Amino acid sequence: MLGEFILIGYQGLSTPEEEVRVPFARTSRSLSHQGEPRSQATGPDARQAGSWHRTAQGQPFPSLCLPDTAGVRTDIATLRGRYVLVTLWQPGRLTNEAQVLNFQKLARQFGPRGLVQVHIACASPRRLWQQSVRASGLPGTHLRDMGRGKQKRATELVDSQLPLTLLISPDGYVLARNLHGRALGEKIAEYIPLD
Repeated sequence: MLGEFILIGYQGLSTPEEEVRVPFARTSRSLSHQGEPRSQATGPDARQAGSWHRTAQGQPFPSLCLPDTAGVRTDIATLRGRYVLVTLWQPGRLTNEAQVLNFQKLARQFGPRGLVQVHIACASPRRLWQQSVRASGLPGTHLRDMGRGKQKRATELVDSQLPLTLLISPDGYVLARNLHGRALGEKIAEYIPLD
């Protein structure tokens, strides 16, 4: 049975008394201490609800230790002290050329000012990943989530279609999620001014 959230006086409703019932799969109707809905989702919905929460603005980005293209394990936590643009993507379903050009432009504009780009391929075979990295032209560090083992996995962070972009603060918190194109550049410029 689906639960419902009742939104009162939300986005364009003319009176506070009007209600909009929004289905939210298998949730409790309780509210967290901050007044935001707290999901009690089960099954596949639990993974999606949890993954969105882990990458929501203001949440700490988890420490992930993943192999790079040379096979050396890299812990993203070692990048603390710098702004990091993390992209989770799926090799074989490469981002379009405009997105690649935008990442290259961001590297030119913000790289010298301290922005680090980390691209994490989610659960892909090594050969396909290496071919995709070479073909992509994406600047920055490339890591691969092998999708197995007891370590924390990048695929646990994905709640939507790939690619998913996350801007991480120098102290390790998510500043923005899922921005692309001009909006992404403008958000980065809020934290790393272009002069």
